[in-house]
Amino acid sequence: MGPEREKWVDRLRGRPVDGAGLLSLTVLFDLSMFVLLVVLLTVIFSPVVLRPLYLPQVGDIATRDIKADRDLLVEDAETTKKRRQEAATAAVPVYDWDPGMMETVARRIGEHLKWLEDARSATPRPDRDRMRDAFFERLEDVVDESAFTAMLGMNELAGLATEISTWLSEHNQIRVVSGPEVLNDLANNSFVIHAMGDEANRTTAGSGATGLMDLVGMRRMLEKSAEQRLAHLPEAVRKWILDQVGIYIRPTLVLNLAETKMRRDQAAAVVDPVFYRVRRGQMVIQEGAEVTDAARLKIDALNQNRWTGKMALNIMGLAMALLLFMWLGRKFLLTTSMDFPKDRKTLYILGTILLVTSLLSSLTFTIGQGLAEIFGWPARMAAYLPLAAFGSAMASLTIGARAGIPGGALMLGAILSFLCALESDGGLPIFLYFMVGSLVGGANLRVCRKRYDVLIAGFWIGLSQAITVPAVELLSDRSPSWDWMLGAGMAMTSGMLIGLWGLALIPLFEFLFNITTDSRLLELASGDHPLLKSLSLRSPGTYHHSVMMGNLAEAAAENIGANPLMARVMALYHDVGKMNKPHYFVENQSGENRHDHLSPSMSVKVIQGHVKDGVEMVREYKLGGPILEAVTTHHGNSLLQYFHNRAVNQAAKRGEKISEADFRYPGPKPQSKEGGILMMADSVEAAARTLKTPSPAQIQSLVARIVASKIADGQLQECRLTLQEIARIEEAFTRVLTLGFYHRRIEYPDQIKKRTEGARQHVGHGPGKPVLSPMARG
Repeated sequence: MGPEREKWVDRLRGRPVDGAGLLSLTVLFDLSMFVLLVVLLTVIFSPVVLRPLYLPQVGDIATRDIKADRDLLVEDAETTKKRRQEAATAAVPVYDWDPGMMETVARRIGEHLKWLEDARSATPRPDRDRMRDAFFERLEDVVDESAFTAMLGMNELAGLATEISTWLSEHNQIRVVSGPEVLNDLANNSFVIHAMGDEANRTTAGSGATGLMDLVGMRRMLEKSAEQRLAHLPEAVRKWILDQVGIYIRPTLVLNLAETKMRRDQAAAVVDPVFYRVRRGQMVIQEGAEVTDAARLKIDALNQNRWTGKMALNIMGLAMALLLFMWLGRKFLLTTSMDFPKDRKTLYILGTILLVTSLLSSLTFTIGQGLAEIFGWPARMAAYLPLAAFGSAMASLTIGARAGIPGGALMLGAILSFLCALESDGGLPIFLYFMVGSLVGGANLRVCRKRYDVLIAGFWIGLSQAITVPAVELLSDRSPSWDWMLGAGMAMTSGMLIGLWGLALIPLFEFLFNITTDSRLLELASGDHPLLKSLSLRSPGTYHHSVMMGNLAEAAAENIGANPLMARVMALYHDVGKMNKPHYFVENQSGENRHDHLSPSMSVKVIQGHVKDGVEMVREYKLGGPILEAVTTHHGNSLLQYFHNRAVNQAAKRGEKISEADFRYPGPKPQSKEGGILMMADSVEAAARTLKTPSPAQIQSLVARIVASKIADGQLQECRLTLQEIARIEEAFTRVLTLGFYHRRIEYPDQIKKRTEGARQHVGHGPGKPVLSPMARG
């Protein structure tokens, strides 16, 4: 293989061709894309991203099981607060007691009496009315006239003051509170009394109502006491004294707010917080249970403290698992499967499928959980909704269609099943569920002959997954229930979504990666493609040859398990380059052979030109890699024997030598099984046309001879066909040629007569009638 041919092959396979520097940049770019893919997948499937928080309200019925993923101590703030309040309330209040209140009252009354004594003793004695008014003004009150007159008439008011002080001092030890509520509260609870002014016995404990009295009770008691102890005084004076006592008397036992608050704070502070201990793996709440305050607290704590150091390690572990999984998966495919495409495009297609499937799976899983919360379904049933099988189905449809192998689909299915099982927390049973769907998806979309085959494949994926649901539930220790029906519905929905997404994304993948899927092949196989229409009008012989060749190639591909649709479409387009010069090819000639007027070397250039013209047309119409391979490889680097022989004969007469390489096609040789089938079918179909009265034995012999010549010329060395497969291809060619197209028909009498007359005329004219050589077929 020459340098130019190697470059052509590299371009065909998507490999860099411009030197080591470009190769290094390409490797760096590929590594960067690989690392970016790992990062994106890690982000998508990390536990803290794209995973909705489940926060049921207290009193709701839980729609999923929640287990603790780590050890936690959750403070029960409400209970702690309640206990501290109880401790604070239990702390005894502190009351300040002022035993000198009666002395103050007696002193104030004594000062009034002394003023009155001084006023009436003044010289000259003031006018009575003026003295009364001044007394009223001092008291800020009106004194009964009889009481004022009686006090003016007393001999010694100082003695009255002393008598009042003595009387009041008898009540010093009574603790007066503000009202009946306080009195009732103290009567039923313990309390602490701080005696003001008595540092030695400052604090005493109190309980009960003994020695306590409210203001109203104290006034009543003083009234009764005054009737006994001050009975000798005029009633009006006694009433004035009680009025003054009533004015100045105040509670002597008062709550010390600061001290009480301090004691209550201290009591609350010594109460330890109340914690719920949650161990890793412990069930926080079970599906179907009512959400309690404690359960909600634990769920809150689990959600609020999700990002921990351990979580970071888990994410790192996920990234490492993905890195190893994908790297080793690629090495495994390249090592164990010789058919797996090694070009960069295949890796990028698989990476894109992996990323798109991951996004779709996470999205559907999130939506499923949301729907479960809205409708009260068991949330675990949302685990049956992710589209993990979409990856294997798309890989089979794109890569499988090109390579005819399920290796990439199987590897993608395993990776996505692992990721989706990890995301849904379903463990090994749900991994089994996703693998079943992936295997069915990869198998059903390996051949897609119609657009709605994608939907049918989605149906089979959903059905297989639905059948797997009971197995998953039983493996998860769950008893049969009607919830299984919901799970089966989710599984079917997943399958149908895979079909719909497949229909939507197939054109996008074809556009982005310039790949030819079976769907694209179906479009190309229809006769209304402008290139085929033009071929049928401008080169009808070539078009007929391509159609017949397509039948041969399709049958052979089916016989060896290759892609029959691709083989057929490759056959339909392999000779489109002949449209530019159709009359230089035998199948389009009806009279003069134009090569009779050309030198052999010129004829070779014209014949070889149809490959170059075909490549330009394929690229112009963007027919894709398989069609390009068909155009460029259907002759390989085989020799144009007829023109080579003519050139050798002519050169021998001139005494010159001819290079055989100048009479060979530039190649390359077929690179795929379909390409190898195409090369053999091209020669077999052309040669079969030369058989006048073909018999099965002649056809079998012709096919075997042509195939053997291709093998001997080394044209099938790079297409990975085995000898066993080649033998089955020969069998298919022979069967189609014998039974399908070149079977003998019974001649009618007039046809026999015409043939006989024609033979006589031919004998009469003798030999010399030009016969087109099959070597000019191109």
